[in-house]
Amino acid sequence: MYSDWSSLTVQLQTLGTATQSVLAKLPQEDGKQVVASVVHTVAANLGITVPAEARPSPLQTEQEVNWCMEVICHGLCLPLEDHMVIRDCVNIYCEWLSALLPNPKLCVPKPVLEDPNHYARKIITHFNHLFVPRKGEAQETIHRQAVVCHRVLRRVQELAQQSQIMERDTWDTLLSFL
Repeated sequence: MYSDWSSLTVQLQTLGTATQSVLAKLPQEDGKQVVASVVHTVAANLGITVPAEARPSPLQTEQEVNWCMEVICHGLCLPLEDHMVIRDCVNIYCEWLSALLPNPKLCVPKPVLEDPNHYARKIITHFNHLFVPRKGEAQETIHRQAVVCHRVLRRVQELAQQSQIMERDTWDTLLSFL
């Protein structure tokens, strides 16, 4: 039963380099500006505070979604002082994960709706960055990190309880995340 665990340890240790965005190669401020601009635009379609303002995603191709996901992944690695940007990244991904639920949100991009398990595995893997402790952060910013981590855990719990289309590989990714 536990024979696969040793390979899982290696997989988790190499996670950081495997999901690192090209934005990490730019000066930190430049990467942050790209993330802030992109996630602000995408988050505007979510309708989180006013559900009537939710709009369909402008992302129509796999290439567009994958590019945005690379940007969002980088956003999850930002210092906690950029908590508003991190919060938008979390909100986007949590809404997109609704593709695995019986009634997906209007804002979920078409490619995510068409292959929800594939994108859910990538999103859940990216969420690992959110849970990494940041050095030298004030107590207030650590509290903000806990709030967004709690949102992710609630969404993951909802997926585990309500998804009727989650594949085995997605379950494995979800369990590895936990």
